[in-house]
Amino acid sequence: MELRKLGDLGRARDLLERALASELRNLGEDHPSVAKSRSNLARVLQDMGDLEGARELLELALASDLENLGENHPSVATRRSNLATVLQDLGDLEGARRLLGLALASALQNLGEDHPSVAIRRSNLATVLQDQGDLSGARSLLEQVLASGLEQLGEDHPEVAIRRGNLAGVLKAQGDLSGARSLLEQALASGLEQLGEDHPSVAIRRGNLAGVLQAQGDLSGARSLLEAALASGLEHLGEDHPEVAIRRTNLGTVLHDLGHLDEARTLLETALASFIAKLGEEHPHVAICRSHLASVLADLDRSTSE
Repeated sequence: MELRKLGDLGRARDLLERALASELRNLGEDHPSVAKSRSNLARVLQDMGDLEGARELLELALASDLENLGENHPSVATRRSNLATVLQDLGDLEGARRLLGLALASALQNLGEDHPSVAIRRSNLATVLQDQGDLSGARSLLEQVLASGLEQLGEDHPEVAIRRGNLAGVLKAQGDLSGARSLLEQALASGLEQLGEDHPSVAIRRGNLAGVLQAQGDLSGARSLLEAALASGLEHLGEDHPEVAIRRTNLGTVLHDLGHLDEARTLLETALASFIAKLGEEHPHVAICRSHLASVLADLDRSTSE
């Protein structure tokens, strides 16, 4: 098993740096193996949070492959996709969009419409478009990805449920709550059937569906789903996991909307303490949770003074 999969990123980085140095000495700057080693090291650096280091390596690997393999080689498209994910993490969405557009065009030309890589690249491009606020563009891509999955993989394939969830996120952002709800209900039903009650993906899908129900005003339905997601998180992730704090926050906001102020306060206070302990005072989740808690406390104060 790869060291990066085992979480031993420091050792993986050291070994890959030594291998790269050896290849540079023995094979030279322009050898294809050097580009591959740079790409492998970049993946580890990206996992470690060294995005600038990963970017530099991937830019070198891409330049080498363009020179040695040519514009239309599949490896060039792969390098572009990998570099795009780093640029996206760095906030360079336009750069990521350009690279992913080129990678998608290459996959369509070289692999054909029905190849799995085409769906992956459409999905990756859609996430960038969504981050840029181009919801119509993201929706169009994700609808194609879902249609391809239904045709190639079938209704019951786990990947199809994932694609429904991704499309639902865009529909929700567009305000198409009914469309998002339908997709998420199908994704949840598929998860329960294919993965079982205790699978982490089921809890995530419950949380996503609950967000749509809350936006539609179905607070009881949202509460039921979030309570199940929280119970699953506590059992499988543990009391101190940040995902459990997120689920407590989401449930707290629904209870607030339902008027259960004391229960909402307890959940939000617990979530806030967990966020601060695990993520630090400056993390965005801390500010969000504090804002929700402040709103609950203000409503509690008004209720006691009336």
